[in-house]
Amino acid sequence: MIGPECFLLLLLLFLPSTSPFNVAYTPLTLPVKTTQIPLAIWTPTFSTPSSHPTSTYPYSISIPRIVKLLIGLPLPNFSFMLKQFEIPSSSLFNAPIAHEKPRPLVIVSHGYLGSRFDLTSYCEGLASKGIIAVAPEFPESLSASYEIGDVRREEIVTKTIEEFKGKYNIGGIGFLGHSLGTGLTLNYGMEEECPRCAIAGFRGLTDASKNDNILIIASDNDAVCPGSYIRPRFTEASLESPKIKSLFSTRWNHISYLNEKTNECMVDFLKPLLPIARGLKVPLLDFDIYEEVMDGGECGEETVPVVVDFFRNCFKYE
Repeated sequence: MIGPECFLLLLLLFLPSTSPFNVAYTPLTLPVKTTQIPLAIWTPTFSTPSSHPTSTYPYSISIPRIVKLLIGLPLPNFSFMLKQFEIPSSSLFNAPIAHEKPRPLVIVSHGYLGSRFDLTSYCEGLASKGIIAVAPEFPESLSASYEIGDVRREEIVTKTIEEFKGKYNIGGIGFLGHSLGTGLTLNYGMEEECPRCAIAGFRGLTDASKNDNILIIASDNDAVCPGSYIRPRFTEASLESPKIKSLFSTRWNHISYLNEKTNECMVDFLKPLLPIARGLKVPLLDFDIYEEVMDGGECGEETVPVVVDFFRNCFKYE
């Protein structure tokens, strides 16, 4: 005779396990005014590698764009000043979204001289838990995927939200940003409550975010936006709102939070230019510090689960 405890144990052993979703990556070009804006999209999928190939991320770096944004000097686009990288991933290319229920959407905003692939680790983590993550390429990108014109970040985000609400059953919207991207993350106005996560950048609560759940991530080792600057602003904000949380570190530099593969590409391509940049007193945005430590992977192991759990809890999503 099998007792009830043994029967329950056997039942659990033979039930199918509830594993996370697989992650699909899909590129999209979105027209905003007269400009074609590249989007990187990560969605949960029930597809497997046997039905869809894994993808690579087309990451690119333009020295003329970097020089133009930093010091305003126009340079010709000589081929040796441009570099294309194919970053391998485990994401499935163009696999269909798992759409059996409404999906939350997180808008991901890169920083100054960043790219739509900077926060890939966070985007993959969100999609693996059933949340759509979409990262537009903003005008301040080092990829020079389009000419800088009169299109603004807010216009790109508005058009992106319209596109996804029209295409998918969206169950809530949130914002995630790094560095300059935290400005949009905390200032973009929404009628409904929106969870917002600001990494390496926080000046205080805004009218748009004062009633929302907010997660602030910062580090004392960040030379661009240090924890010593952010801590008093977080303390002040926490007196105004009980819905703001933080994760402070003493270790990570400004670009430790970015995907380790994109950082490796930056180091590989831009390292020879460091002496020139130092001589011209060009802001290095902690690139020189990162070259010594190469800790993007370790930083992601600490911060990605915290960010993913933050959005899951805010969306009350399983």
